[in-house]
Formats: sequence, C-alpha cells, structure tokens
Amino acid sequence: MESEQSGESDVGAFISRYTDKVISRFAEQRYDRLIRKAIHAMQRVPAAAFTDDREHRSLWDDYCHLQQNAPDRGPSRLAWEVTVGTILDGIVAAIPVEDAALLSLPALWNLDDDDLLSETGIRIMPNAIREVLEARLLDRAKSRDISRSTPVLFR
Repeated sequence: MESEQSGESDVGAFISRYTDKVISRFAEQRYDRLIRKAIHAMQRVPAAAFTDDREHRSLWDDYCHLQQNAPDRGPSRLAWEVTVGTILDGIVAAIPVEDAALLSLPALWNLDDDDLLSETGIRIMPNAIREVLEARLLDRAKSRDISRSTPVLFR
C-alpha cells in the first residue's frame, strides 16, 4: 500500500514539474513574441526627440538611447512611461484570455487556491503581464547595439 502511494506521489510530482516547464516554455516564447510586437510598434513611431544629443529615426531608437545613457532622466521619464505604457497596454489588452491566463500563472503560484478563480473561473493579471513586458523591453533596449542605428542627421 505504501509503495502505491509513493508511486502516485512520484507521478504527481513529475506531472507538476512537467506542467511548470511547459507553462514556462510557453510563457518565454509568448513573451518574446509580445516584446517583438512592442518593438515593432515603437519602430513605426517617428522619434520623439526625448534625447538631446542625437536625433533618431524611431521611438525605439530614442528609447534604447535613453535607457543606455540616461535611464533616470527627470521630466521626460513620465513622458516615456506614458508613451511606452500606452503601447504595452494595447498589447496586453489584445492577448487572448487563454494566453493571458497562462502568462499570469507565475504571479499566481504564490496565491492560495481560493484566490485563483475569478468570476469567469480564470484569473488574469494584466498588470503582472505588463510588468514582465516592461522589464523585458528594458532589457532588450539596454542590450541593443545603438551604434548601428543611424541618426537622421547623418542619413
């Protein structure tokens, strides 16, 4: 009897680890696509002249330059939060419910079972998704080689 229970718990533990890995891989791939979508949207917006020393082609160029050279820049910080936030809010709002539920899971793993269900039976945390997107977008901007982005002045 004891060996049966041990076997069942081993299977349960395996399924739990497997599920976590599948969800994590799904989330990694989906977040990567969402970040590419955000970057594409920012590349389609003309530069906003948030940076003083270079004039860039796109909002993405400006954002990368700012994050690499003056990330905590005073008054323009709020303008960036609003501009980039609007793009990210639109992307998060367009995520299908099923995908959003899976992308929300890492934030939910720390909650009690009773807190997991909403009125629809699925708990979605758009703010948590947006925070992940903001962090990943920032990482991409900081690691981008901006020396390859040609300023408009030198085209």
